[in-house]
Amino acid sequence: AIKGEELRERLFGRLFGFLALVRSGICAGNADMLLTIVSKSLEISKKKIWIEEFAVETACDAIEAAEKKQLRALVKNLGNFSITSQTVRDLSPAQLSLICSLNLAATASKKVRKVLEENDKVPVWIPSLTSADKQATFFDELIPVLIKACRTAPRLHSVWRKVLKVVLLRGSVSGFAAFWAKVSEALVVDSGRDCKFIAVHLFEEAMRILIE
Repeated sequence: AIKGEELRERLFGRLFGFLALVRSGICAGNADMLLTIVSKSLEISKKKIWIEEFAVETACDAIEAAEKKQLRALVKNLGNFSITSQTVRDLSPAQLSLICSLNLAATASKKVRKVLEENDKVPVWIPSLTSADKQATFFDELIPVLIKACRTAPRLHSVWRKVLKVVLLRGSVSGFAAFWAKVSEALVVDSGRDCKFIAVHLFEEAMRILIE
């Protein structure tokens, strides 16, 4: 049997290898390689909780590196992307990060968006957040998942940056203000020291995204 330390080294070694391939540009135009990297990374994410975020972010890097045609193929071939939850509330922070990456990719391509919307195996499609009712429903589902993401304190979980971008792209400035009000209440008013620490870093990140 593989010992814990050896398993850790093997899993991280594979993920670093995948990242090297993606970031070197070797995968550009190679749909099969990207499909393998995404599927294997998601497979690794299920093995241990301590590697889930890194493994999912490796898959996200590959998704973001894919060209539009390759991305459509990824969605068609990977089905549910190893996510079985049917609501936002039941997602892990890493799974929400993956959903955000897919939604951000779809924002840049109508064809990719159409494939995602038609693929009922992808469990969560983030709705347009232009109406107050949709905002309230979605944000109520979102907050419990983001509270879980505070467990990485003092480090800001990778999901936060993507959620901020999705809320802006799928909604409006007023929608972002409504989201920030919910986050402030959850992280500052009704939480402990770790969440308050995250809130300060999150405010800095939000300002950076708004300025961009």
